[in-house]
Amino acid sequence: MWYLALALNLLAIVVTVHIVLRDNRTKIVPLFSFRNIFLAGYLYFQAFGLFLWLFNRRGHSWWSYLIVDNNFTTTANYTLLLNLFLVIFLLTYRLLPLKFRQVPLRHPSLAYPHRLMRLSVVMTFIAILVYIAGFFALNALCGLMAAGIGSTAVGLATWAWTRRINQPNYLFLLGIIVLINLTPHLTSFGRRGIVSLAFMIAWVIYYRVSFRFNPVKVAVISVFVGSPILIALAAFSEVRVHRPETPYEAVQLMVNADLRSGFERLATFQGSAVISMWCMEKHPEPHGYRWFHSLRATFHHFIPRAYWPEKPTGLGIMIPKLAGLKRVGGLNVGAGLIGHAAAEGGWPVLIAYAFILGAVLRLLDHLVLTHSSPLYRVPFACALGELFAVSRGEVAFFLDNMFIASFSGFMCLQVLLIFFTSKKVPESPRPLPPKSYRMPDAEQSPSRYITVRDL
Repeated sequence: MWYLALALNLLAIVVTVHIVLRDNRTKIVPLFSFRNIFLAGYLYFQAFGLFLWLFNRRGHSWWSYLIVDNNFTTTANYTLLLNLFLVIFLLTYRLLPLKFRQVPLRHPSLAYPHRLMRLSVVMTFIAILVYIAGFFALNALCGLMAAGIGSTAVGLATWAWTRRINQPNYLFLLGIIVLINLTPHLTSFGRRGIVSLAFMIAWVIYYRVSFRFNPVKVAVISVFVGSPILIALAAFSEVRVHRPETPYEAVQLMVNADLRSGFERLATFQGSAVISMWCMEKHPEPHGYRWFHSLRATFHHFIPRAYWPEKPTGLGIMIPKLAGLKRVGGLNVGAGLIGHAAAEGGWPVLIAYAFILGAVLRLLDHLVLTHSSPLYRVPFACALGELFAVSRGEVAFFLDNMFIASFSGFMCLQVLLIFFTSKKVPESPRPLPPKSYRMPDAEQSPSRYITVRDL
C-alpha cells in the first residue's frame, strides 16, 4: 500500500504539471490562469503535503499522531480521491461549452502608463480609507474590501511599470505602492493577502511582458520583483504565531524573524493532507456526514452569527474539539479539500465539487481572455491568494473572500473611470480565434484591433 500511495501521488503531480505546461505551450490555457493557480494550491496542500506522511510518519505536522492508518489503507484511498478529483476537474474545465465574444476595449487612453499610475495612487488612498473605516465598523468586511482595492492598485502600478521598465521613478512608485498595500495584511491572518500581492505582480508581468514568450523568462522577472514579498511572507509566517494585533507590532517582530524557520513553516503545507486523512477515518463514523456544508456555507457565510446563533461552524474549528484536543483555544486547522468532501458525503461530494470548481474557473478564465484591458484583467485577479488557499480547507470562506475582494476592486475602478474619462472611445471588436481559449497572436492581428502588445 505504501508504494501504491506513493505512485498515485507522483502520478497526480507529474500528469498535472505536464498538462499545465502543454496547455501553455500550445496556447490553450495561459500559464497564469485561474485554473493553474488553483491547481498549484491543490498540489501544494493535498499532494506535496502527503510526502511528509509517506517518508516520515510524524513529519512536521503534529496532527500525524492522530492517524491510525498503520497499513496505509487510508493513504491509498486518499491518493485515489486525489486523482479522481483531478480527472473530473480537468475534464469539466476542458469540455464545458462556454462561448464568449471578444469585448471591445473601452477607454484605451487610460492604458497609458502615467494614467494607470495615477489610478493606482488614487486607489491606494481609497484602500487606506476603507481599511481605517474598518476600525469603527464592519472590520472583517472592510479588510477584505481594502485588500481587493489595494491589490488592484498594485496590479495597475505593475502594468504601468512594465511600459516604462527602464525608468527608475516608475519602479520607485511601484515599490511605495506595494509597501503601503502590504501593511494592512501584517496581522494575525494576513498571509493570503501577501500571497495575493505576489501573485498579482507575477500575473501582470506574465500578461504584459511575456504573454507569448518562454515561461522561463516570466519566472526570472517574476522572481526578481516578487522575491521581496516572498521574504516578507516567510518572516511573517514565523512571527504570526505571536498573533500581532497591529501592523506596527508585526513589523517589529519581522525585523528579527528567523527567515530559515519561516521558510520551513511554509514547507510544512499546514498538515492539510494528514488532516484530510483523519477526516476520512472519522466520517461517517463516528461523527457522521455534514452533507454539502461547504456549498451551503458559500451562501450563509455572509449572515452574521449575531442574527443566526445556530449557524453551522466551519470544519476547521470543529476538528480540534472532535479530536479531543485540550487547551487549543480557537485553533482553526485546514482540513483540505479532500477532507471537507470526506466529512460532507464522501466521494460523490468530491465529484460534485470538482465539477463546480472546474465550471467556475473556466468561466473566470474566459472572462480574462476576452478582456485584454488592464482595467478588467487586473481586478479579476486581485485575490489569487484566496484561490490558492481553497485546497487548504474552508472552501466557502476563501471563495467568498475572493468574490468580495475582486468585486470591490472592480467596482472601485469602474467608479474612478467616470472621473478619469471624459468620453467613451469606441473600438472595433476583435473576433475570437477558432478555439475559444486559444490566445490571440498580436503579430498577426489586424492593425485596427487593440492587442495585448499595444497595451
